[in-house]
Amino acid sequence: MAAFIKFFGSDNAREALTYSIKAEIKRAECHKVAGFSEKRPPTNFNPEDIIYMGRMVNDDNLDPKNDYIIFGKGVVADSFKLPRDKATLKDTMRLPFRSQWPLYLQLKDTVFIKGTLRSGILIEAIIKQFQYNSFHKTLAWYNSGKRNFSIRTAFSNQSYIELTKEASEWVDQKFRERIRNFGQVEQEYLNSLSKPDNS
Repeated sequence: MAAFIKFFGSDNAREALTYSIKAEIKRAECHKVAGFSEKRPPTNFNPEDIIYMGRMVNDDNLDPKNDYIIFGKGVVADSFKLPRDKATLKDTMRLPFRSQWPLYLQLKDTVFIKGTLRSGILIEAIIKQFQYNSFHKTLAWYNSGKRNFSIRTAFSNQSYIELTKEASEWVDQKFRERIRNFGQVEQEYLNSLSKPDNS
């Protein structure tokens, strides 16, 4: 079982720390799926893998101002399969951004921190805690003898990144703390939201 951070949003449409997590769930329908482009289909995921959801943010109160905040968690429900895991015309009409990210990874057991993105876990906090051991890619770079690299280049222009075991355990602990401190988005709210046709 692997653990990943899946990035939501786009570089030119980042949100502030005051953005509602409920609004992001509704926008992305991430209580049911994670979206991917046709150029990068989600073929590297297996059932029961953990997906942490990270929203792209921009806020003057952050250093760096552009960062990612984990606001939710889910479990991969099934391996990627076509034609099931592609947005229908109805899906795209409801959410036009699906034309850019029409492929789905089916999720189950999704849990979300209650409140705004300010309540979530910053990627910068993971990097400060674990440095090169934050992600499998950066750990591999380090073990290959590469030393002079920026950790953030590992997920620049990427839709997801895999966490190391140590980092994923730390993130899980911090996520549970956030749920205890801020609460959890109610299942009734998730049930009330629209979802992709084939989810």
